Amino acid sequence: MSTENQEERVSATPCSPASAPPAISSAPGAASDAAPDATELVDLSPCTPPPPPALASGSPPVVELQLELPGAGAEQAAPPPPPPGAAAAAAARPRRSVIPRQLKRNSVAPAPREPLRTRQAAKQSSGGCLFPDTLRPADKPRDALQTYFHQLDSPEWEVAMQGLQTLVRLCRHHPDTVQANLHAVLVALGRQVRNLRSQVSRAACQAAGELFLALKRALETDLDELVVPLFHRAADTNKFLRADSNAALDRMVETISTGRAIAAICCKGATHQHALVRTTAARLLAGVVTRLGAERTMSLPRDTRDKVLLTGANLLTEGSLDTRCHAKQMFRVLAAQHNLVFVMTEVVPPPLMRNIAKTLQALK
Repeated sequence: MSTENQEERVSATPCSPASAPPAISSAPGAASDAAPDATELVDLSPCTPPPPPALASGSPPVVELQLELPGAGAEQAAPPPPPPGAAAAAAARPRRSVIPRQLKRNSVAPAPREPLRTRQAAKQSSGGCLFPDTLRPADKPRDALQTYFHQLDSPEWEVAMQGLQTLVRLCRHHPDTVQANLHAVLVALGRQVRNLRSQVSRAACQAAGELFLALKRALETDLDELVVPLFHRAADTNKFLRADSNAALDRMVETISTGRAIAAICCKGATHQHALVRTTAARLLAGVVTRLGAERTMSLPRDTRDKVLLTGANLLTEGSLDTRCHAKQMFRVLAAQHNLVFVMTEVVPPPLMRNIAKTLQALK
């Protein structure tokens, strides 16, 4: 055993977990004198790792953490199956509302929608008459007329509304007092028709209608003082104001003479720069011709008849469809006269007559 090339061998028997590592057989003092070519044979068979060395008395203890991953180790226990008939009972049970309780408490039930007729009546009432039928006569009409002039000169619109109401009272109960100062009344009223506040302007248009009903043909001398602002308001963006101005113009056509009404329509309305005003003029002119008829219209004085035909021919070439429709309605009535084309050839210029010839032929 003391040979120079000592061969160290490890036992090939597998070690048990409880056994100690195998001892190396060597002679005393041979480890230091071992040759460099000595061969160590190590057993590579599977064996459990050696136990960890004992810790010193002063070192802290080591805590081993064991993590259980899902799916590792034993299979998890499956949930128990539902009892028979549970699915049918859940389906038959009424479902609860998913609206939160806070929303249920703060929610307000919607108001019932009004019927269509009620809404239409409300819209009509918003554009109705501003002066009631229960206005009483004035105790002193002349003093009331002076009060009317002072109230319309006030910068406050509420005071102007009171002045217009005073004028309506005078028109209904004291028309003679108004007629005595007609020019000043019309000038002040026309200024209020152009008022920038829509409520005052609407009240002035309705007061103009009351004035036409009360004085009728007495207004023909100073008619332009009131017709021009009324035609101006016929093109307003406020639909209620347009309706009030058109209603006042309709009363004008109904109450004054036919020749004066045609002159006002043709000179102040049909030649206006705004298309809506020309449409209003075409509607008024068609209404006059329809009320008179073809025979009476062609029997009017020559100047008045020529104004009707020339204005209607110009309205047939308008770009607005409504204006052309009103003009066609007028010529449909006049087409009953066999000499219409002959008279129009004398009145209407040839270039304009060539433009409307096909339209007139289609109306027959």
